[in-house]
Amino acid sequence: MVLECLSFAQSHSANNLVSGLRSVFDDFEIAQSVHLIVRDNTANIVKAMRVGGWNNVGCFLHGLHLVVVNSLKPQISVNDMLAKVRNIVRTFHHSMKAKTLLGAAQEKENLPKHAEQHLFNARAFSPAEESYLAHFSRHRQIEQSSRTK
Repeated sequence: MVLECLSFAQSHSANNLVSGLRSVFDDFEIAQSVHLIVRDNTANIVKAMRVGGWNNVGCFLHGLHLVVVNSLKPQISVNDMLAKVRNIVRTFHHSMKAKTLLGAAQEKENLPKHAEQHLFNARAFSPAEESYLAHFSRHRQIEQSSRTK
């Protein structure tokens, strides 16, 4: 369960992460109820769990996702396709004219209006982060559609 997703402007050092997690646990009054934390496998998170003294386990799906992503990286055809998709997304993101034409085409074909989706490749997201991003994206689309009505 995702309790909170917030901007973390500080360095993502283990000590800062411990402090941030303790703050969230205190805000929700669950500090004594946390029995296990499912985490990604980055060194700073692993160290934060050790410093914080929390029982934790690496997320299997996050690990599997990394295996799949890393196995696709050397595939030239996959990288070429992703580059083309990124260019398409970038076009609709940066061009109001293109975005307007896309919206008109979607409306003409009675298709739902979808905002452009960003492809994240700086790092792989955990399933919890993917779930939050999907929820946020749906919530943003609902807000946008309710404004236009």
